Amino acid sequence: MLHLPNLQAATLFFTDTRAEKVGLFGNTTSLRRLDLQYTTWLPSNHSPHLTQLHLTNWRADPEVSAFLAFLRQCPNLADVFIGSLFTDDPFPATDTDFVELPRLRRLSLDELYRGDISCILPHIRTPPDIPLVMTVFVSSMNDEDASVILRFSAILSCTTAVFRMECEGPSSMAFLSQTSGVYIEDPLQSAEGSILLSRPLGQVREIWIVDDPTLPAIALGLALDPDIFRRMPAVRRLVVTIGLIRGVTSLIRNSANDTRPVITSFEILVNTPDFQDDEVRTCVASLIEMGMSHPVIMIPSGLPSAQQRIMNMDSIDSTKCLTCEQLPIPVLPDVCSEHSDLGPSWGALVAPLCKLENGSLVPERGRIRQLSKRYCLS
Repeated sequence: MLHLPNLQAATLFFTDTRAEKVGLFGNTTSLRRLDLQYTTWLPSNHSPHLTQLHLTNWRADPEVSAFLAFLRQCPNLADVFIGSLFTDDPFPATDTDFVELPRLRRLSLDELYRGDISCILPHIRTPPDIPLVMTVFVSSMNDEDASVILRFSAILSCTTAVFRMECEGPSSMAFLSQTSGVYIEDPLQSAEGSILLSRPLGQVREIWIVDDPTLPAIALGLALDPDIFRRMPAVRRLVVTIGLIRGVTSLIRNSANDTRPVITSFEILVNTPDFQDDEVRTCVASLIEMGMSHPVIMIPSGLPSAQQRIMNMDSIDSTKCLTCEQLPIPVLPDVCSEHSDLGPSWGALVAPLCKLENGSLVPERGRIRQLSKRYCLS
């Protein structure tokens, strides 16, 4: 292989070798960015300057210890994307085999198979107080995978939970703390993944439950854990999109009196002109009767007819209606707001989708998936 002692960025794919050790580019130590795809090996270089790693479709024997040994040579990694890592069931590492990555800020796990997360994540250690964002795009997971994710420090300390709903359940979930975050896409591809919804999160102060307004209406009581408010008893702020108002009303009504949330800030986001006036009027009145604070209804300026309809609802005179240029999004910790070559800012990932009267969708649904996955370093 070429001897390039000053090389700082490299992309390699479909390369094969029988050598046990591969000293990349003459054992250079200058690499800062590395993209490996469909290789049968991992570099043996000591890479103290490597901060960005994109590794997908590793084709060697699936030994977790070999993967950890490679990471150990890269102690200053800050941004790591791992995708489709093992082609077969991995050989687990021992309990004492781990790697310290004290500068890691962003970890993305993409299209890992059932059991892969629990084989990898417990062996990667970072200081508990650093800002770290983890993004998981799961094809399937088991209980152990979910349990490992739930032990992640950002979930244990999260104060905001965001659920983007589809008919069969959440299409994504985000857990945000003051400094960190976990974003999980397609969390319920397997039945075992439902454990992600069942952990008590007593420190959560606000819940966002939003939908895709281009999809059929959701029977939310069937799609979201009916005990969600019991599991998150400290919730004081509730934000829902207007298409989910009936389901949220049912969830709260069916909560036992001692677990019914004490909501002091309740916001309804109008993200589509396709809502039933009578249903909104009835649900708002019912929620107020149950002791909920009077909601604030937020309507984007791209939905003028919806604003007029809301204002004409005589039963919600005491409800404040606000017009905004864009619907609000959850407050993001700084590390989630940062953009890198391996991942976008989370603004588009957690923003409520809004279908305007001209038919456009903001943010564009396809764009969200495109933003959330990068396949190579630029």
